[in-house]
Amino acid sequence: MASRFHTTATSARTRAPARRRTSAPGRDHARLLERTPDLDAVFVASDLMAAGALATLRATGRRVPEDVAVGGFDDSSVAASTHPPLTTIRQPLAQVAEETVRLLLELIDGAGHVDPVILPTRLIVREST
Repeated sequence: MASRFHTTATSARTRAPARRRTSAPGRDHARLLERTPDLDAVFVASDLMAAGALATLRATGRRVPEDVAVGGFDDSSVAASTHPPLTTIRQPLAQVAEETVRLLLELIDGAGHVDPVILPTRLIVREST
């Protein structure tokens, strides 16, 4: 199941914009499921949003990971406490903070441009994939 999650390609038909501040996340997930009833994997921008996707999938009779694999981002405490526990992406938050401050100081000191920084992430595979 995990390999299916890792290799699933996306298309314009199956991508949905992430709205972190929505009044009805369950409704957004349900709409995506209506548009793509054969959906077999979902990756969302945060573990909290992934927890919402798990609830919607359960409410619509879909089993995770048997029918739909679900992944999140952050490796927050939410990820380990959902049922099933979420596969997620861990990012080095301390390093993100350090780089953010460094780049901000460069801009304050007059740098007209700062180069993007790519930091390592780690896939944490749990039972949702």
